[in-house]
Amino acid sequence: MHRGKGMVSLLAPTLGVPVFLLLVPVLVSASWMYGATSALIVATIILSIGVVTGHAGMISLCQMTFAAVGAWVFLWLQVHAPGVPFLADILIGGLITVPVGLLIALPALRLRGENLAVITLAFAVALNVILAVNDFPGIAEGIFVQKPAFIDSDQSYFYFCAVVFCLVAGTIALLSRTRIGASWLAVKYSERATAALGRSVGRAKMSAFGFSAFVAGIAGGLLVGQVGAVTVQAFSPLFSLTFFALAVMVGARYPEGALIGGVLSAFIPVVLDAIGVAQDMGDLLFAFGAVVGLIGGAGVAEAIRAVCRSKLSEAPSHPAFEADVGAPPGTAAARPGKELVSSALALELEGLTVRFGHVTALEGVSLQVPAGVVAALIGPNGAGKSTLVDCVSGLIRSYEGVIRLDGQEIDRLPPHRRARLGLRRSFQQDRTIPELSIDQYVRLSLGRRQSSQLSRTAVTEMLTFFGCPGPQYRVNEVDIGTRRLLEVVAAVAANPSIVLLDEPAAGLAQSESEVLAKRISEIPERYGPSVLLIEHDMELVQAACSQITVLDFGRVIAYGDPADVLADETVIKAYLGEEITL
Repeated sequence: MHRGKGMVSLLAPTLGVPVFLLLVPVLVSASWMYGATSALIVATIILSIGVVTGHAGMISLCQMTFAAVGAWVFLWLQVHAPGVPFLADILIGGLITVPVGLLIALPALRLRGENLAVITLAFAVALNVILAVNDFPGIAEGIFVQKPAFIDSDQSYFYFCAVVFCLVAGTIALLSRTRIGASWLAVKYSERATAALGRSVGRAKMSAFGFSAFVAGIAGGLLVGQVGAVTVQAFSPLFSLTFFALAVMVGARYPEGALIGGVLSAFIPVVLDAIGVAQDMGDLLFAFGAVVGLIGGAGVAEAIRAVCRSKLSEAPSHPAFEADVGAPPGTAAARPGKELVSSALALELEGLTVRFGHVTALEGVSLQVPAGVVAALIGPNGAGKSTLVDCVSGLIRSYEGVIRLDGQEIDRLPPHRRARLGLRRSFQQDRTIPELSIDQYVRLSLGRRQSSQLSRTAVTEMLTFFGCPGPQYRVNEVDIGTRRLLEVVAAVAANPSIVLLDEPAAGLAQSESEVLAKRISEIPERYGPSVLLIEHDMELVQAACSQITVLDFGRVIAYGDPADVLADETVIKAYLGEEITL
């Protein structure tokens, strides 16, 4: 099946949202229009939760607090600056809510999960107390907001809220296709991998919270415009909890999910009242739905899209490592990396020492990787290989010694700055971003200028060289072994000085590992960077590398040519346990 047709089919739920909203006033009676508008406003708040939770993977239990800030600013402008247009008041309310969102994002730089949830809920309760004491502008004077003439009826105000909802949903959809949106998803799946891709984890979190607050602040203004005046009870922290549960239940990162959540919030109480059931049962229902969504790993919208994808998309078929790929235009034919010896050093470690309490993980480790070579770092489990890689990439900052990249000391730099300077890595476990296309994932690792200069053809060539499917496929459509290779592609595509490959052959068959060894050996000549390979597969190490460093109990016990190192009795005793046949 043609993938373009499948993509259109998968977008059908989103494309159907504006059509549905256009028909609502025709399908429902005038008496239901007020409830339909309330559903849209709640749906907009749920969209704001979708940004911070659905896209960036953080928990926020203070969205109604953001809405309260937007509503307060909106009312203040209505009372004290009546000459400012109604639409501008709503927009200004959203913009002034952004700094509040950034303030709440500060704890998110250090906290996550339930700890972040507690902080955001505490903020919601604190501001609710402040507003209860001071109340909203104009309430004491009995001032009610007057809507402009063009939206003063229930039907016209519904359409106005529908336009705002669609604009917000469209903006989120556009952002999700940019580096900002990709960074949100990267943080959701792995903060370590995000930094290794050269993206700032802090900036991604701050932007997610800031934009989420902006959307919630706009929703607060819409709510005031609908009812004319509000009290602090309208923004109770309990509503934040309820809407969060709804967001998880329906899949708030998609507009159709947010709309379903808004409808449930507005009309479930009406249904319960009609059948004589207590209103608290609605919150219990939403909580149960959230639990089901968390257990199933998807909300209603994700489930709908998953069904569409399973029926309309096809699995990528690609012969892994089928044939040699010719050198890209303008490059020399590839030769094994072990022939590319340079006097310059891509990476240099001096006296690297790491202690965890009384345990010494690395002790005085010195290592050099010349430019243009493929070097190996081997050693038994617990030797300190992962600790060394984490130190070099900046994930461990408490160490003694010096790390130099291209002769420049990088010890004080955070992980994403090291990545941008030219130090890239892969991980032992899969750290790819399944919701991105392969092209989006590869380009996320690039700088803006690099991304603009790297053509689709060049990306395809690089993917083919490493035996990966085309850039149009989604990462979650390929197997685990191929995802490991995608990490290698993303690292190499950034044109770094050195790539640290942490067991890239994991999950590959023996025949695929043999071809991967050849591919790794060709990386310096074909693409430029040196390679430090951390691997247990000795056949791969011998085939790809020109030098080997051996660690044992955090110390270097051997270094040199593969044949000499692997024949060393100390290495055989400490690591291999038996003599290697070369």
